[in-house]
Amino acid sequence: MSGSHRLEFGDCAGKYCAASGAVSRDHVRLNDIFERAREGDSLALAIIERASKALALSISHMVMLFNPAMIILGGDLLQGEDLLAPRIQRELAAQLPDFTETTELTVTGLGLDIGLKGAAFLAFQNAVNNPS
Repeated sequence: MSGSHRLEFGDCAGKYCAASGAVSRDHVRLNDIFERAREGDSLALAIIERASKALALSISHMVMLFNPAMIILGGDLLQGEDLLAPRIQRELAAQLPDFTETTELTVTGLGLDIGLKGAAFLAFQNAVNNPS
């Protein structure tokens, strides 16, 4: 990525924590930044904006390469879906004007522990297919 689009979330979060005094630099929780942004904290909102632009840039590259009908956001992003999804959608529409006509951006309904559910499914499937 070019320097203007590079996202170093740890560095942003560290600066946020130092400026706000909310938590120590070593114990930043993503949810803390989302909560502060919801309260209108300008630095937290700047972090969210920067992260949204970086995510949109990455997603736009995947759209150009794979032309998916749908992109599903999940994982820790779900904690801030109300903050991130609209910003990512806006950035994607600006970068790829035809994006909203050809690709749907949505958030998973499977919850935060989707990775655990996927691992459990794979373990179950493996046990059924290879019982020995």
